Amino acid sequence: MPIDTFMTGVCTVRKKTETTSATGDVQSAYADRISALRCRMTPNSVREIEVAGKISTLRLFTLYCDASDDALTIEQGDRVEFGNSVFEVDGIHNPGSLNRHLEISLWEVD
Repeated sequence: MPIDTFMTGVCTVRKKTETTSATGDVQSAYADRISALRCRMTPNSVREIEVAGKISTLRLFTLYCDASDDALTIEQGDRVEFGNSVFEVDGIHNPGSLNRHLEISLWEVD
């Protein structure tokens, strides 16, 4: 059975871009890197972390996608929009470096 049959969702991958204004302020924005990537999203775990004295919930997911030329351009720090949720890329794993599929670690952005 081809791996494409498991890719039941579609997501958008956005690349972070930074520009500097005339006054020296750095502005961050996200521009489309891949507009319609076939994928499968699975939840991994939920963790509680303390940041600046505040307890926050960190939801971790894995995104599976075909190792296409477009998908191989995904980098750590990119944003993934899947449905109404936004995730940040934490790591990218290419099993066996065979370019068959990618396993991308994500955490949900509040």
